[in-house]
Amino acid sequence: MSKPSSTVHLAAGATSGLFSCVLLQPLDLLKTRMQQQQKISRTSGTVHSSSLFGTVKQIILKDGPTGLWRGTVPTIFRNVPGNGLYFMMLSHWREFYNKALPKLTGNSEGSLKSTVNLLSGASARALTGFIAMPITLIKVRYESDIYQYKSIREAIVSTNKTHGFRGFFAGYGATAMRDAPLAGIYVASYEQFKSSLIALNSKNRTEIPIQLINGVAGILAGVTATAITHPFDVLKTRMQLQPSEYSNSFQASIKILREERFSGLFKGLLVRLMRKPLGSAITWVVYEEFLRLTALTNSHITH
Repeated sequence: MSKPSSTVHLAAGATSGLFSCVLLQPLDLLKTRMQQQQKISRTSGTVHSSSLFGTVKQIILKDGPTGLWRGTVPTIFRNVPGNGLYFMMLSHWREFYNKALPKLTGNSEGSLKSTVNLLSGASARALTGFIAMPITLIKVRYESDIYQYKSIREAIVSTNKTHGFRGFFAGYGATAMRDAPLAGIYVASYEQFKSSLIALNSKNRTEIPIQLINGVAGILAGVTATAITHPFDVLKTRMQLQPSEYSNSFQASIKILREERFSGLFKGLLVRLMRKPLGSAITWVVYEEFLRLTALTNSHITH
């Protein structure tokens, strides 16, 4: 069976991105709201931090149940082409590292599988993240209640007027420090979990559907990668929402640790642990199923 073309990887990734972002946008919105700078009372100096359910209640009271899907349009603009581009780049980087690493290290291709997956995921995500950074920033600001944008156009014009072109890349350093290791750890973990589950399935002579195996591997890998890289997600959100107060990753880290202690770097982790693994599972199940169905269709056409 021939390898899927770049176009197939692009289409499969875009389709999986669409499913994921529409289904899980409420969790994205909640994460952004919970990662905003905590409100401090001017009279008592007390820090007010909304709980998960408190945040949901505030959104529904203000905008109704549909308010939980605020920011879906910019999320689609980011995730659909971004996901497609990511999976296309992932296939290219895998080919590149599969050829380059054995020559550099002298080791066999099979022994370098985990390293290839780690580097491929990190390289693909870092480049995709840079390309998608402007729409990512608009998405975060649109989801936040700090900015009261009524349209995506207003968000773009306001950002450009206030911070110029560079403003659209605020927080990219923290994003890269989050996404590159997250994607690398994720891809390597996903393939490892998937291989282990397939081996376990064969050993026990059970007939667990491959879609379920892909989904479980996606969830386990998502939890692993998300927990490790979450502090960079908090830094990224703060720098995108309030660049005047959080100017760079180091300064933002010190400010959060001083004002909110260590727990401040894990703000919104529960929501992200709910969203990211589920998103990863949906993304990889749809992506792999798209590739499988495309291969079957092509096979029928050729025969």
